[in-house]
Amino acid sequence: ANIGTEPLIANGGGLYMESPRPAAELIAYLMVRFQFDVPEVDGVVKAVLRNAPVDLTIPFTDLRAHRGNSRPESDMQITRVDPLTLPYRTNVTYSDPARSYRTRTQSEPRLFGPQKGNYDFVLPLIETAQNMKNLAIVLSNRLEIEGQTYRFTLGPKYQRVHQGTVLSLPSRTGVTHTVRVKELTQELLAGIVTVEGVRQEASVFSASGAPANEEGIETPIVPIPGNTKGIILDGPLLRAADAGDGSQPVVYIGMCGRGSGNWPGGFLYKEFPVGS
Repeated sequence: ANIGTEPLIANGGGLYMESPRPAAELIAYLMVRFQFDVPEVDGVVKAVLRNAPVDLTIPFTDLRAHRGNSRPESDMQITRVDPLTLPYRTNVTYSDPARSYRTRTQSEPRLFGPQKGNYDFVLPLIETAQNMKNLAIVLSNRLEIEGQTYRFTLGPKYQRVHQGTVLSLPSRTGVTHTVRVKELTQELLAGIVTVEGVRQEASVFSASGAPANEEGIETPIVPIPGNTKGIILDGPLLRAADAGDGSQPVVYIGMCGRGSGNWPGGFLYKEFPVGS
């Protein structure tokens, strides 16, 4: 922190500002730097690290809390971000004491993929290059990890769950999800808690291959029909019937989905040549 415009530096690093700012804004910068949440628990604001271990295991039988006949269709709703929307490079801008406190940027690119664009963080921090490089790596990985979100409802006995709580959710099909609570709302009268969480760790799937009929609803990444890629194949006819009317060559097109998740199939709306 600082008084006036002079930065207070401890151990070679610190938070600075050129003009007075609300305390909440300064805390938001620290939340990015040190990766923690600040929930209010029993009237006290606490700092909870985002890489904390599992705090609570909730059985799937407790994931459909409801009033009357409004029982949810599934244990949870799982949503995945379209990976094509993720940035190619994550940049963290800061002030480097080793370079006379000049502004520098540390970057972390993706190792593979067709993604484009940048995800930029400008932090009023005096920090070392190595710390900021490590932060860029953490932020880049977290964008992908937290691209999978979960929504479910809990009963009154889980009212003490708060932002930052890490939950283990073993499903009825043997899959175990590890979720960090990001947002939650409470129905005061019924005591129902609606939880929105993000993936904390990779889910663990059983090798049994049991059907996930009751595990949860998985929202498609893109609207159906999805983003489809077609490749024209140049080769001989596979079937005599593919010769069509014989006046023009037949084109074979191999199609597949782009991105990840289930691909519903591709469609060609124009037949060419006619009658083929």
